[in-house]
Amino acid sequence: MTELTTIARVLVGIDLDEASGSVLKVAGALAAAWNAEVTVFHATTEEAPAYFTPGQIEALEAARKASRQRTADQVRRFAEAHVPREVNVVIAEGPPQDAILRMAPAFDLIVIGTRRRQGLRRWWLGSVAEVVVRQAPCPVFVVPDGAVAPDVGGVRTILSAGVDEHPSRVWVERLRTTFGAQVVRFADIHHCDAGRIRNADVIVLSMSGDSDADGQLNDIVSVLKECAHPVLFVPSDARGGGRHGDEDEPALPSSDASGG
Repeated sequence: MTELTTIARVLVGIDLDEASGSVLKVAGALAAAWNAEVTVFHATTEEAPAYFTPGQIEALEAARKASRQRTADQVRRFAEAHVPREVNVVIAEGPPQDAILRMAPAFDLIVIGTRRRQGLRRWWLGSVAEVVVRQAPCPVFVVPDGAVAPDVGGVRTILSAGVDEHPSRVWVERLRTTFGAQVVRFADIHHCDAGRIRNADVIVLSMSGDSDADGQLNDIVSVLKECAHPVLFVPSDARGGGRHGDEDEPALPSSDASGG
């Protein structure tokens, strides 16, 4: 894996609900501190008739294009109310996790929210966030529903847990210097008492790349199900926090993008 050079691109997935405001504030604070480009993503669902005439197909495509533009404008207004910098906007149809994972290789960090409203196993991670955390090649900052978004001057304690591997150490150090915070380290999140979890402002979890990664994530979710703080999941094979300046930068799918 490459060494840390810069964090240049941050992808933010939102739903246009109240919780998304916290997601954007977290992403905006980090992007401002790192001078990173912010791309805000939103997924839409378009209903189509069962049968098409040639005229219906043309009308449907025109309607979809207009709808995507209206949604992009709405997303931009919403994002700019929470992020103190210009943003790019991407609108795509279909399951949001599929689009996020398709775009993930082009980014250094993903920031996404989650709702605790589905069954015991998913009290903390929602279905979209869970899929993204499991499969994304880069670190994923998950902001739980109801979390208070930390600002750069307001983070006092970072709790770091999990396997002490290079990518997680690099990200912990990046966050420590960004926030000016102290770092409290535990080798295993299960051995961290509930009080320390509650008192941490940001949590960093190193995710093992072994065959039991799914079981590990399930165990972590059971421990953090009541957590109301942003959690950064760092895969063991993630880049060390950014791309080298001479590394090729993947392009976003042009059919989905609505630039800033």
